[in-house]
Formats: sequence, structure tokens, C-alpha cells
Amino acid sequence: MRLSIEMSMSAVGKELGEPDSNLWRVFNEYVTKAIATQINLKDTRRIGVDETASKRGHNYVTIFTDLDTGDVIKVEEGRKKEVFEKLYGWLFDKEGHPKNIDLFSMDMSVSYKAGCRENFAHSEIVFDRFHIKKVVNEAVDKVRKAEVKHCDNLKKTKYLWLKNEQNLNEQQKEKLHEFLSESSLETTLAYKMKVEFDNFWKVQPKAVEPMLQTWMQRVLSTNITAMNNLIKTIKNNYSGIIKSMKTGINNAAAEGLNSIVQMAKSRARGFRNMDNFRNMIYVLGNDFNFKFHTK
Repeated sequence: MRLSIEMSMSAVGKELGEPDSNLWRVFNEYVTKAIATQINLKDTRRIGVDETASKRGHNYVTIFTDLDTGDVIKVEEGRKKEVFEKLYGWLFDKEGHPKNIDLFSMDMSVSYKAGCRENFAHSEIVFDRFHIKKVVNEAVDKVRKAEVKHCDNLKKTKYLWLKNEQNLNEQQKEKLHEFLSESSLETTLAYKMKVEFDNFWKVQPKAVEPMLQTWMQRVLSTNITAMNNLIKTIKNNYSGIIKSMKTGINNAAAEGLNSIVQMAKSRARGFRNMDNFRNMIYVLGNDFNFKFHTK
């Protein structure tokens, strides 16, 4: 089990002289027992929701994480609203209760929102800051793509506008500042609006809503199509965005979870079924105590 966490199962097989199919069978048997006996959700109150593909373009899984402990509490195949129904029953199985769940931190997926509302109507939905900023970045990039058709200087500048300035090298910063001095570019204006938006997580909670309302009006006044569409998205998800800004609650565990998923893909390289991938996520996302048979 220790080796399977540190290297791919095929590599473990070569190390031990065993077919990896045999090792996967043993691995899944122990992990299944650990999931059955060591996951307890009686104290779970806040849940993060994220999705990932087990392979490029195929086989999505939804990962539910306890935001307070960072533990992976449920891995469910698919990314439709039905995964929340599965979580609802899982809570009862694990000594928890759906009514105990105060909030979900997740992206703005229509299916996730529907599943949450149908099964956890009492729970607050707080949209994850990472996913909110992703939507804003996508809007800025659409502005750049539209404008680059008649502005050659914008070619190959995508990441100037998407990265935080502190993550740019000196040459990139200099180029960005040159652009920012050119106020006639819509891309420049959209970028400035993006920077203002990023700062809303830093202001006092009482100031968030009036500042956001003012910002939305300014964005609409620019009459930039992609930015206008962004405002529509914000309005459609307004409550969850405001709660994210006011509370500072985010799916921070998902940042670590992303590395867990990447490790799972590496460790489960060549996996033959979804169980291998799902169980590897459970192992990497929990501190299971495995009890092994000894002679």
C-alpha cells in the first residue's frame, strides 16, 4: 500500500514481481474496507465540490471534500445533478445528516446548482473564488481575441492579461505597463476591470455589495460584449458570489485536491476501471489506517 502511494501500480508490480492486476485487486479490497469503516461524517458541516476527468475528455468524477478537515468524503462518477442525491444518501450511511450541511463551496455549474437545491435546499451555496475568477479571466480573454483581429500588438499576449501581475517576469511587466498606458484598447479596459474585481475579496464585508453594484454599472457602460455577458453571469449567480466575497470561504482544499488528482492519475496509470482511479483519490485524500494480515 505504501508503494502504491509513492509510484504507479505498474512500477510497484515490477518492484515486487507481481502482475499489476493482482496488486489492484488487493489495493481495492483494502481501500474499500477503509472507506466503509474510517469515513465518518457526523461532524461534517461544510463541503467543497469539484470535478475532474480521469482521462482527457472522458470519465468525469465529482469529488466532495470536507472543507474543515480537507478529507475526501465522497468520490462519485459523473458531474450531473444526481451526484448530490448520492451524497445525500452517503451522509446517512456515514453517521451524518443532510440537514447538518451548512454550505457548499463549488463552481457555477448549472447541474451542480440544481443538484444542491434539490437535495440540500437549506444549505448555502458559496461559489469558489478560483472558479469565479476563471469566468472573469475568460471574459477578458474573449475581449482580447476579438480585438487582436485588428491589433497585431495583442498577438501572443494572452497570459499578460490572465496572470496576476506579481507572477509576471520583468519583461512581461514592462510590456503590460505599456499596454495599460494605451487607454483606447478594450482589452486594457477589461483588464483594469478585472483587477478591480479581484480586490473585492479584500474589502470590508459591508462594502462588498455597493462596490460590486457600482463596478457592474461601470462595466456595462463600456458596452464591451464579452464584459456585458460577464455581468449577466454575475447577476445569475449573484448570491453565491457575494457570499464568497463577504465570507472569504473558498474551496481552498480543492487547490491541494488538484495535486491529489494529478498524483492519482499518475499512480493509477493504466487503470482498467473507474474503481482504481476513485479508490486512489480516496487514499491520497485521507489518512487511512490500514490493518494488514500477518502470518
